[in-house]
Amino acid sequence: MSDKKQGEAEQPSNNIVWIIALSIILNVALGSFIYSILREVLGFNDDYASLTSIAICIFLAYKYFKHNEKDKATDKNTESKQQESHRGFTYREIHDIPEKENNNKHKNTVFNENELNQKELDRYISKNHSKEEIGLFYERYVGYVFEKKGWHVIYHGAKKGKQDEGIDLICMKKDRVRLVQCKYWSQNKSLFENSIFQLYGTWQLRVKNNEFGFKKIDAYIITSTTLGAIARNSAETLDVKFTENFNLDKNYPKIKCTTTKNGEKIYHLPTDQQYDNIGINKDSRRFYVRTVADAVAKGHRRAYRHAFHNHDL
Repeated sequence: MSDKKQGEAEQPSNNIVWIIALSIILNVALGSFIYSILREVLGFNDDYASLTSIAICIFLAYKYFKHNEKDKATDKNTESKQQESHRGFTYREIHDIPEKENNNKHKNTVFNENELNQKELDRYISKNHSKEEIGLFYERYVGYVFEKKGWHVIYHGAKKGKQDEGIDLICMKKDRVRLVQCKYWSQNKSLFENSIFQLYGTWQLRVKNNEFGFKKIDAYIITSTTLGAIARNSAETLDVKFTENFNLDKNYPKIKCTTTKNGEKIYHLPTDQQYDNIGINKDSRRFYVRTVADAVAKGHRRAYRHAFHNHDL
């Protein structure tokens, strides 16, 4: 008889020995408990209760070994399938497969993230904005126009909110400072004189406090509508400059790209936390792009969304 057949013949006899041994152990450990249940609860007589408790222990031992054999067979089958799946591959090929899958997964994740970021920007542009949101949209657009003309822009209104004292943008170029108030109103409405008076008061207060040193300061109102007659006369009398019918172009480039001092390239969407803290000037490390794909193509990642990061500015 071959060794394999001999091993197969010996396996059942070995199992019987182990079943008997486990049955004895179970009978010692649980026999008295099972006997008391059968005797006192179910009303079995002494002999029948003893035989039944022994039979239960043998049955439990048998079920344990059957379950154990099933697990071993399953493990052996799984191992066989794994070996079969590796057949035809070299060792290097087998170990390169997970790495390639991970690389593809990473590429797909980045690609999907870029798509989601672009959709977020598209929703920001096309959504129905509230009065406050469209006002901020207009301020950012006016700031973009000033930046394209070489001004350094501080988005004062966006950062201060209702405490902006009537100043939405502080624009600086060389020895000049321009305090700008932006008014995005419906075309069928005219701007009132109270906006002129508020801006004029803030302007003169800052001049008196010498807030900008020896720089020349002026006040400027930019609006999507026209000034009313009294507002126009007040602006001309108080030397507050103004531009009327300045329309909002929602399709202007909105993504701000920057490079940190450490050389890290980052882009900011209008929905990002630090967007209004970013000024874009003629520095080649700071510029606008239209799409997320444009920013990514230039090597930029999106700014972190959580707590404040100086290295993202």
